[in-house]
Amino acid sequence: MSTAMTDPGRFSEWQPLDAPAPAGPGILQCKIQGDLIRYPSGMSAMLHYSAGASIADLVAAFSARAAARYPAAALRWRYQALPETTARATLQQLVTRFEARFGALPVLDR
Repeated sequence: MSTAMTDPGRFSEWQPLDAPAPAGPGILQCKIQGDLIRYPSGMSAMLHYSAGASIADLVAAFSARAAARYPAAALRWRYQALPETTARATLQQLVTRFEARFGALPVLDR
């Protein structure tokens, strides 16, 4: 599975946790495959959102944080390549929308 983006305005395809990640800036979205997390206002597979200067570093940090709670084989990530400033603003929008819809932050963002 390729991590290449075909449309810079969209997220990449979902990747397994051990897939190589790009070194450039962007936003990261992480989920658990095949399961849903119960939130106050619904259920979602989403576990984590982050943004920064290196998507590879974001994936490594997510991997370390998620390893104690979830099986690595079930974890997936995808990214959107964006300038860091834009990524951070987009992150805030995504997290705000998630919290409004599900009544809490994603479980690994609390």
